[in-house]
Amino acid sequence: MRMAKRRPKPQTALARARSECSITQQEIAEELGIKQPSYSAIERGVVVPSVLQAQKIARLVRRSVAELWPVLEESKAGAA
Repeated sequence: MRMAKRRPKPQTALARARSECSITQQEIAEELGIKQPSYSAIERGVVVPSVLQAQKIARLVRRSVAELWPVLEESKAGAA
């Protein structure tokens, strides 16, 4: 029986940005005053950061909040 190859999970915009900046999850977690597993949950999209956390993360990875957490077009249409 052949084992199925694991497909790598697609990286989030946040994970790509952090990687490009050569910053570890631990370093960002320390800047936010949280533990690394908590930051990992934010990066995976399991936990939504507070506005202040999102702004700080965006600054650390040199991106805008909108680049890291884009609003879906459907959400915009529903709000109108």
